[in-house]
Amino acid sequence: ATPKILPYVSDTTLNSCFDFDLAGRIASAVINNDGTGVTDHVKYMQLVYPRSQHSIFLTNHDQDRIYSVLNDDAKMKLAASIYLSLPGIPFLYYGEEISLTGAGDHLNIRTPMQWNGNSQAGFTNGTPWRGFTQDYTENNVMLQKLDSQSVWNNYQKWISLRNSNRSLQTGIYWPVNMDNTSILSYFRTHARGSESEHLLLIHNLRDSNCTLTIPNSKTPL
Repeated sequence: ATPKILPYVSDTTLNSCFDFDLAGRIASAVINNDGTGVTDHVKYMQLVYPRSQHSIFLTNHDQDRIYSVLNDDAKMKLAASIYLSLPGIPFLYYGEEISLTGAGDHLNIRTPMQWNGNSQAGFTNGTPWRGFTQDYTENNVMLQKLDSQSVWNNYQKWISLRNSNRSLQTGIYWPVNMDNTSILSYFRTHARGSESEHLLLIHNLRDSNCTLTIPNSKTPL
């Protein structure tokens, strides 16, 4: 939990720590179509972490893979879009970018990467130490690269956006209240000297389209 992590970064023992509470709240927001928990926790994190010393992620090698939790490409893309646009140091657990599954036994969560549809998924010329969780001829990096709407390409888009926008890398987080809990929205702003950048992020947590009117009075900007 975040309060137990704080002492390790507050006295500079560690440079950064994973925030498991945020990871859980992102998954919950996508599943329950409600971003309130994410908004509240990110505001709390900005207050308590010195110099934003936290790392953001979805799941790791000791947890059920995020796709096994969400079970849906659209929800997977949404979860990735959220965490890659929030403050912190982003970490990607291999395989989540192609929706690898894995649950229960930790060995099920650490199966070989599925690179292509060739023998042994391009992972090895021998026999892998663990079997593949999915049919690698149907789901692999090579196939997802060719599909512009794939989870892999969604990750590429957001990683590129983060790498090319200072506001997404080190910018301040300003929540924007849309008076709709199924809309998760915030500004990321970066200003240093003459350099200034402001981005508005709007994540629709519902399964349907919506029409928004952005209330100017609901943001400190």
